[in-house]
Parts: sequence; structure tokens; C-alpha cells
Amino acid sequence: RLVGFGGERQNVRRTLNIARFTSHYGPEPDTTRDILRDLKRDFPTIIFKDAMMTFNWAKRYDVEHVLAGRWGYGEDYIRDKVKEIARCIQSYKPRLIVLDPTLFHEDERDWITV
Repeated sequence: RLVGFGGERQNVRRTLNIARFTSHYGPEPDTTRDILRDLKRDFPTIIFKDAMMTFNWAKRYDVEHVLAGRWGYGEDYIRDKVKEIARCIQSYKPRLIVLDPTLFHEDERDWITV
């Protein structure tokens, strides 16, 4: 509903719903749910809508004026909240993004983006 698809427009193929969701927020719904659960546990004052706004900003990288229209907040609030919540999500990096060194060989070059 946060991306403009009310209940009547959500009654479509699962793959289309997931494509719509990931187009706005990045991670798939299950991954987003897990991150939101961690955020709620570790940072209990975070508001769901603000966290979703942060995912939306990270995926689409819209300027704060566009986010203000989409989310109904002022630019100052958006600027502060997106930075705050993005830092909270970023704090999970050392624990959640772990690369197995046995997957890489010394004589090869690997390019990875996360």
C-alpha cells in the first residue's frame, strides 16, 4: 500500500507483487521483514514507515523533495530520519555480510558489490 497499490491492485501474480515491492524498496519482502525485525529489536524507537522510507531512498535514491511529496514529511525530518536509520542498517554489516574466504583463489581476481 505504501507504493500506491491498494488492496484491489495487489490481487495479481506473486512475482508481479514482488517485482513491484523490490522496485521500490530493494530487498525482497522476506529479507525486508527480517531486517525490520532486527531493527525493531535493536532500535525499538524506529517507526515502520520511516524504515520503509529509508529502504525506498536507498533503492531509488530520490532527492528529499521527492520523498517529502511521497511520504508526507518535511525535508528536514526526511534528511535526519533517513541518515539515522541508514546508519542503523549499516551497523549490521559486520555481522550479516560475511564472505567465505575459501570461495576465492589467490590467483584470481573477483569483483563483488554489496
